[in-house]
Amino acid sequence: MKNYLKIYSGLIASVAYSLIVRYLAEWNVIQINSISYLIVTPMISGYLPYLFENKNFIRNIYKCITLPIISTLLFLLIAVITRIEELICFVIIGIPYLIVSVVVSLYFRNRILNSKDYNTKNNYLPFVFLPLFLGTIEKNSQKIESNHLVENQIEINSSSSNVWKYLYEVPNLSKYTQTSLINYLGVPKPVQSTYDSKKNIRLGYFDNGLILNEKVIETIHEKKLGFAIDFSKSNLNQNLTLKNIVREKPMIFGGIYYELIPINSSKSILKLKCNYRLNTNLTPYASYITYKILNDFENNLLGALKRKLENEKLNRKQINP
Repeated sequence: MKNYLKIYSGLIASVAYSLIVRYLAEWNVIQINSISYLIVTPMISGYLPYLFENKNFIRNIYKCITLPIISTLLFLLIAVITRIEELICFVIIGIPYLIVSVVVSLYFRNRILNSKDYNTKNNYLPFVFLPLFLGTIEKNSQKIESNHLVENQIEINSSSSNVWKYLYEVPNLSKYTQTSLINYLGVPKPVQSTYDSKKNIRLGYFDNGLILNEKVIETIHEKKLGFAIDFSKSNLNQNLTLKNIVREKPMIFGGIYYELIPINSSKSILKLKCNYRLNTNLTPYASYITYKILNDFENNLLGALKRKLENEKLNRKQINP
C-alpha cells in the first residue's frame, strides 16, 4: 500500500508541478514559447517521482517510462478541461514533454541503480525553481529571429478571370473543405470571406467563430492579391492558441498572397503563399509545427476552392448542355 502511495504521490507531484508552471505562463511570469517551459519543465516533471524513493518503481523500467507519460497526459487533459489550453496542445506541448520527461526519468533510474549513495533530494531538488528563474531571463532577453514561407498551388479547371472573382470574396466553402487530424485537434477550417471595397478590408470567417481582419496590401488584376492580418481588429473568439501568439509574439505574419497563372482559356494555376517571422529560441521545433499547420490550411483552402469552382462549372454545363 505504501509503495502505491509513493507512486501516486510522484504522479500527483508531476501533474501539479506542470500545472503550476503553466499558470505562471498564463499570468505572464514566463512564456510558453521558451526553453524553460517546453524543455526544462518536463525535465523536472520527469525527475519529481524519484523524490519519493520507491524502490519498486525504480527497479521497474516499465513504470519509469509510463509514469511520466501518464503525468503528461493528465496535465494536458486538465489544462484543456480548465480552458487554459486547446486540444492542439497535446501535439505542440505534448511532444517535447513526453520525450524529455521519459528520457530524464530513465536517466535518473540509471544513475540511482548504478550508485549506492546517490541522493536525488540533495543533488537536484533546488532545480524545481529553474523554470521560474530561467523563464524570467528568457522573457526579457532577445530571441532568435528567422523568416519562413509556406507555399502551395493547385490546378483548377476554370479560367483565371473566373477564379479571380472568388479571391476577394470567397464563397461559403463549408461543403467543400475537408477535416484533417489538425482540424480535429482544434485548428479551425476556413468558411468564407467578405470584402469592403471602401475600407479595403477583407474579413475571413472560420468554422469556430474566428474572424480575421485582413487589409488588402497588394493587387494586380487577375494576377496577384495580397493582404495582411490585423489581429488587434480580429475576433479571436476564445481561440487560446492565437491569443497566446498575439500576446507573446513568437510568430508574426508578414503577408498572405494569392497568385493566379492562366494555363489556357479554361485552366489556371492558383498559388497561395504565407510568409511569417518566428521569434523564438526553439526555431527548429516552432518551424516544424507552424509549417504543418499552415501547410494543412493552405491545401485545404485551395482544394475547397477547386472543388467549388469545378462543381459550379459542371452544374452550368448540365443546365446548358
